[in-house]
Amino acid sequence: VTAKQFTDAFTAPGMEAKLKRAVELAPRYEISGTPTLVIDGKYSFDVSSAGGMEKVPALLDFLIQKAASERSAPKKG
Repeated sequence: VTAKQFTDAFTAPGMEAKLKRAVELAPRYEISGTPTLVIDGKYSFDVSSAGGMEKVPALLDFLIQKAASERSAPKKG
């Protein structure tokens, strides 16, 4: 990435709002380090809790599928 590409992305319309939202959400998701992945606002993990970098893709796929199936399931009540 060139310096200009970075500056253009960082100063793009809406970026300040996205950064503010990220700062607000970090404590809610108990993010203590990076990378931390949050799926559908419900499930979060980092490389350590996944059991190592090699397990991240499988866990990510599993949680995405789980969240998708929960969204498509009929609502109870």
